[in-house]
Amino acid sequence: MKSNFIIYGLLIFYLIINTFLLVPAGLSYYNYINPFIWIAIFGVSYYLSSDSNLRIKGAKDKTQSLLIAMIVYIIVYFLSGLLFGFERTPYSKSIISIIKNLWFFGSIVVFQELIREDLIKNERKSVINFVCMTLLLAILDINLSNISSQFVDVQSGFIFISTTVIPAIVSSAIMTYLIYISGAKSAIIYRLFILVPPFIVPIIPNYDWFGSAIMGITVPLGVYVYMNYVHVSK
Repeated sequence: MKSNFIIYGLLIFYLIINTFLLVPAGLSYYNYINPFIWIAIFGVSYYLSSDSNLRIKGAKDKTQSLLIAMIVYIIVYFLSGLLFGFERTPYSKSIISIIKNLWFFGSIVVFQELIREDLIKNERKSVINFVCMTLLLAILDINLSNISSQFVDVQSGFIFISTTVIPAIVSSAIMTYLIYISGAKSAIIYRLFILVPPFIVPIIPNYDWFGSAIMGITVPLGVYVYMNYVHVSK
């Protein structure tokens, strides 16, 4: 319990510093230092959880099942472009740029899920712990530095909640569940399949806010239903 209080304290401190200092400052080297902050937080969480053990049955089979589900997601994701249209990705496709983007964003995904796993290790059967980590890690994935501009009127506030807040919470919940039933590897695989495509392909589906909201909610829910079936059947 005490270990998790320390980890939560570090995450909340990072949230405050990131929201009110680092992001508003517009530092040119922000993307370079941000992964190292997460590495440091993970180092603390790993040290505090080194004596814990997360016993998982059939983790390999569940990981393989998740890979199949995510391959299906990729197919559906690009086919949805036939309905919503396509647009060019805003990211450079040079090898150096791809490597940088994978480091800037992919490394954060990896260490976030490793930290989540440590939190689960420390209090595996605590529902309160699951809820706290799910909400906190969801908030950490939302840019709060300009949140006031998202609620200038009812419509913009509704769109922000539909496309950003609810998908972040649902996604964080499925990450918690995946780690609970199969370990951090599955959560990392899920998030990388969602994150990486825009960095490496020239065009992606051009979702409007409604399409983004639907995909952001139905994809994690669909993965949950499928993986729950796999978990129960095992």
